Amino acid sequence: MKKTAIISAALCLAVLAAGCATTKPKTEPASTNAASSEVTTEAAKDSHQVTVEDLTKTTFTDSAGEYTSSLPKLIVDGVEATEINNSISSYITQTYPMTKDGDYVDGYQTRYTWGVKDCTVSIVITASAVSEDYFTSEVFNYDLDTLKPLDDSEVTKRLGMTDEEFFSKTAEIYNNYCGSIPDYDLEKSIAAISFGKVKPFITSNGNPGVAGCIFYAAGSQFGGMESVRLFDMTTMERI
Repeated sequence: MKKTAIISAALCLAVLAAGCATTKPKTEPASTNAASSEVTTEAAKDSHQVTVEDLTKTTFTDSAGEYTSSLPKLIVDGVEATEINNSISSYITQTYPMTKDGDYVDGYQTRYTWGVKDCTVSIVITASAVSEDYFTSEVFNYDLDTLKPLDDSEVTKRLGMTDEEFFSKTAEIYNNYCGSIPDYDLEKSIAAISFGKVKPFITSNGNPGVAGCIFYAAGSQFGGMESVRLFDMTTMERI
């Protein structure tokens, strides 16, 4: 019987570049890397040719099933972004390892999505626990000219919003998403909106996105915990 994990708040502070990590009771993520890693976004074609593909892909099986951990490899203008790739790979394998001990698999499966707009690339990692009931996501944003990490405010500006507009739009998304779900603490989630709890990114179709940390209501099954949700800020829908 799998057990529900209670995750330390420290996990949400474990960031690389512009990552946001939070934990949640396991509900299968709505998005996967799928074919997005094989498509060059139109918005980037005038400046950079961008591809993200598997750097490594590890699959383990046990009596409960098959588990795969995929790590991304960013390629810009035909050249691997080695420093970024090594940095993300090292961080993810240390933070979300997947191991097999005899016939037993433990740790995390990982998958990624990515998006490009103008001179910015976003890579989103989702890590799902193998033996516990939660998953978490982290966002990494980079400038395609310098291949350096971008802070949240700069990404927001590149998405055509001020910080205040980004926060206001996030609150509107929370209202639409959480309003009909009594297990969520909408008031607390909105009050916590800041760059410590929400991260801008570019979706796989080039739209502005937000990775938002949402709190569970105190009286709910998972009261006191928080979880990450990924939203398309153009469609206002979860992705």
